[in-house]
Amino acid sequence: MLLINKPHKDLLYETLPKVEKMFGIMNQKSLVTFQRRVISSLSKTADKRYLEFMEKYPDLEQRLNQQQLAAYLGISHEFLSKIRKKLSGK
Repeated sequence: MLLINKPHKDLLYETLPKVEKMFGIMNQKSLVTFQRRVISSLSKTADKRYLEFMEKYPDLEQRLNQQQLAAYLGISHEFLSKIRKKLSGK
């Protein structure tokens, strides 16, 4: 993570124009990721979002607590427990 104040960022952009381009690309990628996540949250079921999370980040579930994972998926931790129980029964 990088923490930089506005005056230093502006100076960096003036000194190294490629850094400004890099930050622009990073911002675009972040926006696209955020938009995909919002669309997924609105258009997919919680079960589907959970399964996609598990496919995309198979090792991450072990490192997050249930509240963190539920918050990321946009559901309550109680509902996440129900999804896990339902899917383990398959």
